[in-house]
Amino acid sequence: MNADLITKAMGELDLKYVDEAAAYTRPRRRRVLRLAVAIVAAALLLGAGTVGVASTVYGRNLGDVLGMLWQEETGETMRDEQAAIIAGMVQEVGVSRSAGGVTATVTSARVSDRSIWLLLRMEGEALNGCGGLIAQELALSVDGKVVDNSSTGLEYIGLDGDGAQLYMVHYSAPEPGQNWDSNLDVEIKLGDLATGLYPEEIVVPGDWSMSFGLDYVPETDSIALADATVRVYDRTREEHVDAHLTQIVVTSTGFSFNCDVDPEYSGFDVCLVEVVLGDGSASYPGLAYTAANPDGAIWSVSGEWRFPLDLQDISALRVNMYTIPVR
Repeated sequence: MNADLITKAMGELDLKYVDEAAAYTRPRRRRVLRLAVAIVAAALLLGAGTVGVASTVYGRNLGDVLGMLWQEETGETMRDEQAAIIAGMVQEVGVSRSAGGVTATVTSARVSDRSIWLLLRMEGEALNGCGGLIAQELALSVDGKVVDNSSTGLEYIGLDGDGAQLYMVHYSAPEPGQNWDSNLDVEIKLGDLATGLYPEEIVVPGDWSMSFGLDYVPETDSIALADATVRVYDRTREEHVDAHLTQIVVTSTGFSFNCDVDPEYSGFDVCLVEVVLGDGSASYPGLAYTAANPDGAIWSVSGEWRFPLDLQDISALRVNMYTIPVR
């Protein structure tokens, strides 16, 4: 199966699962981290400039910002163990460039097996009264190669304590396992800030391209879950079929598994994935992708959590409402 067919399969949304997700009632004392593959990929990846949490965030470090977002989105303070895990993944950058009366600074970053997250701070009088801007040009290069721009997003977070705007730049690869080198040479191209309203109007013209280095340390801790069978919907045949999940692995930053289905199955339309946390904490998910192996039967499904998690806090993975407990 080629990349176009894979992308098409990812983009087709089975409304049946959306209805099921909307009607689903969570247990009162146990919240979950929910991930709808097609929905999240469309909302957070393809929409560069998507407006996020519009409240003041006090902090210029990615770890501090994630802690504030966790509290705002879950209503609970992040546990010390989880905060320590995130702090260990975050690295300081501190590279700046000024243009058009605006200074852009990549304050900090984190790198996983499949993604790069950057916290971008933008400050200047030209931005006064302008929140949630989008970049007319946004591209990321790693070790001299431009990554897939459709997988790079700019998300407005809010304001820091000094009134500067904070944005999250996120690149997530279509497939896991980037084989990153331990030292990455990264370049971000950022040009012409505009309103997100149609027709878009450039507010601040300029070029804020910057280069910097990042360290990559592969994750070594993971949880392997038992094989499981779930039901998925085949849009072409308009019926449910069995999908056998194998090699199910959960890490602090995401999940992956193989899905063995009937070779005639037309595509992994929608996969609803949840991680159940033992202490009742919850957060919004990150991103996910679905890809097919050449034989057309084994699908490789993987994704990320928006917030890195404490493995000790994970009690189960739920796929299409089927719960797979941690052994």
